Amino acid sequence: MTFAPPGGIVSSNGRQGILVGVIVNHYVPFEGSIGAGYRNASLESATADLVNQIQQSNPYLRHSGTDRRLTVSGHPSYATTLVGRSVGGDEERITVVTSELSDQHIMYMMLVGRSQDYSAISPTFDHMLRSIRFNESAQHD
Repeated sequence: MTFAPPGGIVSSNGRQGILVGVIVNHYVPFEGSIGAGYRNASLESATADLVNQIQQSNPYLRHSGTDRRLTVSGHPSYATTLVGRSVGGDEERITVVTSELSDQHIMYMMLVGRSQDYSAISPTFDHMLRSIRFNESAQHD
């Protein structure tokens, strides 16, 4: 699911991109190999796996070195930040927030914005993180 204000999603060269907004999605880390190997993995390593997938699709993004633990919807969560100059030429900042569900799948949010605007939109992102609730009983594959 993607949330964006008017003008927050743009098209360029036949591809859609998000300038500012939030993507919420479900992720099965380590290419779906949930089993003994994943059960012993940390949320940080599952987040690194997701970030690796994001960087493969967006090679201009690099890890900023900013990581932190937090709680989202009552779940231990992890946040890491990526930055890079997007195709449009602006410096982009993406904060990837992951939360582990009871079935060891991952819910994640990608908070996307231009670096120069990020401090202005951070309160909205923080509010979204405080207010999101995960439906643990919903079945997903």
